[in-house]
Amino acid sequence: GGVRAAGSSRSFRRKKRLVGWSGVQWRSGAVVAQNARKHSTHSRAFKEEFQKKEYLIQVARRPMNQEELDYWIQYNISKDDLKENNIFGIDKLWVNKKVMYLRTTLHFAYYFPTTDKWKIYSPHDKEYKWFGNVSTYEMEGLDKTLFTHMPLIITKSRKDRMILSKLYPNVISSQNESEAAIPVENDTLFNQCKAKYCWFDSDEPGKTANRKLNHRGYKWINVPND
Repeated sequence: GGVRAAGSSRSFRRKKRLVGWSGVQWRSGAVVAQNARKHSTHSRAFKEEFQKKEYLIQVARRPMNQEELDYWIQYNISKDDLKENNIFGIDKLWVNKKVMYLRTTLHFAYYFPTTDKWKIYSPHDKEYKWFGNVSTYEMEGLDKTLFTHMPLIITKSRKDRMILSKLYPNVISSQNESEAAIPVENDTLFNQCKAKYCWFDSDEPGKTANRKLNHRGYKWINVPND
């Protein structure tokens, strides 16, 4: 058996396929050079933008280069997988219509078509590994059919969901490993599955979130520490 999650994004995705390009204002080389000093990810201006309550992110996408593809290949994630899951290389990035420059060479743009939001992932940047304007409460995979005859597994990230879904079909993901990342209003839907498991990290934050969610009926899976 299966149940269709409310709020399917397929028709919305077709309409908004080119979102992220529309409204992007290309800048002259002189302005770009000037803003490179003012708005890089290590600058005060960059940090000030993210202290604002709301902010706009715009991304000009490009095909990934080989170094970027190799990063995903180590997780058995292909170019087609990346396209299907709206993960792109970054040609240019704007925050509140200001050009931003990322300080590491490896970074990716996660697009959220149902809300027209972005999340920027820089695996090697310890300070700004993640930043974005997507809601903490947005869950992914709800546009797919949930199989009620088998347990549901919830991972903490899109990447984890992509990896696990190659082995098991009933997987969705949250934006992080916290109790708040799985809104209470989703419990009724998830309760229709045979069981519901959280697969978070085995560190203390992951275990703490699992213990809190256990009071709402969520079981958990942790990779052993050793």
